[in-house]
Amino acid sequence: MSVKEDCQTKSEIKQIIKSNKIVILKFGATWCRPCKLIAPQYKELANNVSINIKKRNIPENIIQFLSIDIDDICKETGQKWGDLFECNAVPMFVIFYNNKTEKTFMGGDLEAVSEFLNNLIHIALNTTSIA
Repeated sequence: MSVKEDCQTKSEIKQIIKSNKIVILKFGATWCRPCKLIAPQYKELANNVSINIKKRNIPENIIQFLSIDIDDICKETGQKWGDLFECNAVPMFVIFYNNKTEKTFMGGDLEAVSEFLNNLIHIALNTTSIA
């Protein structure tokens, strides 16, 4: 599973959120050093989750990883993504579950994000931990 980085419109993001049980959206910026440092780890997390999901024959639409630069423009509204989602800091992670915002993490503590995500996947699948 790769990290989707080419979202163009708010409608596209809404559709992704509706089509997946869990969506994790990472906001960052090209000028943000912590964002640059955490990007490879975020991709690795997405890859590890994908591997574990495939091992268990779970449909991949259980989860989707997104990454958006807060300074990029939403082609639908003409606004910066950071303004649309009211980003107060980067990196920022927003986790959606069943079409609703479940949790927001500010800062680069990807371990906390990963732990929360693992627990949420466990709840979604009503199974044991996949980590």
